Amino acid sequence: MKNELNSTKNEFKAKKNQLKDNLHRIKSEKVELISENKQFKIETQRLSELVQDLKYDNQNLIKEKEEIDEDNDLLRENLKESNLKISELSEEIISLENLNSKLVNSNTHLSDQNNALKVKIRKNTSKIKEILNEIDSFKGLDE
Repeated sequence: MKNELNSTKNEFKAKKNQLKDNLHRIKSEKVELISENKQFKIETQRLSELVQDLKYDNQNLIKEKEEIDEDNDLLRENLKESNLKISELSEEIISLENLNSKLVNSNTHLSDQNNALKVKIRKNTSKIKEILNEIDSFKGLDE
């Protein structure tokens, strides 16, 4: 029995030492885990701050996008109005070109008529001069 008791005692001492070693290892791991946990908390806090910054940046980007969308809408509306005005001006230009063509034709016709009238006036002036010369020559005969 004494041997068994000694054997049990030795086993108990061995297990006690093993338990002490395990306890030291667990305490050491606990310290490491606490340190890692602190690092994790710090990293989590940093990531939370980054997330907040990203949310803020995202809100700003959304506002900028809305402003750009509004500007784009205004630009589209202005472009439509400009295109309508250009279309109206194009029609007016075509109309003015047609009128100009008519005026050119009319001007050519009037110029031709003017030249014909000049020719008639010259002929009539010549006839009048002839008649006046004849009258003068009759007057000379009467005297």
